[in-house]
Amino acid sequence: MSFITFGLCKKLDTTVIVRTGMIIAIVGQIVGILAPTSLSVQMVSAVIRSIGWGLLAALIHSMVGDAIEYGHWRTGHKAPGTTYAAQGVGNKLGVLIGSGVTTLILGASGYDGAAAAQVASALSTIKGVYLYLPLVECFIVASHEAWHMKRVRIFLEWYAKEMQRLFDSYEAQVSDVVGLPKDSRKYDRNMLYRT
Repeated sequence: MSFITFGLCKKLDTTVIVRTGMIIAIVGQIVGILAPTSLSVQMVSAVIRSIGWGLLAALIHSMVGDAIEYGHWRTGHKAPGTTYAAQGVGNKLGVLIGSGVTTLILGASGYDGAAAAQVASALSTIKGVYLYLPLVECFIVASHEAWHMKRVRIFLEWYAKEMQRLFDSYEAQVSDVVGLPKDSRKYDRNMLYRT
């Protein structure tokens, strides 16, 4: 999935890729909801969902890098080591808390791992956690990602303008010494920094 995402990043914004991934994951989840007892449908659903979530997983580290640059612009302090460490700790805590809460929910619903058949409340809880909770997760990721990318896009537009101003002033200072040719083509600022 990383190789596919690498090719997509050359043509599309990160926002478009992540939203597309979440739409694919939602479609996969709906496929699974339509036939919850069919193993083959659940396998197809899992493959579709994996493609959608894979697009996000391939871009997560670049999004953290965007957040680092945004924080540097906003506060004047750049802390990549701390931010990447916090992301790693956050991932581990998310897995820990998510699995712990799921265990508590299943236990409260009457799930018994040693029983030959589960009670109806445990089965409905398993269905809810497996079939419906990921839909909520997709919507949360898509909305948080949209908020994040809006802020990053504002920063990158500012950054592109500042870098252009810096390069222009540098060229003005050294053009008499070096004899730089004038730029003949205009650049599309939307193509300078793709996020």
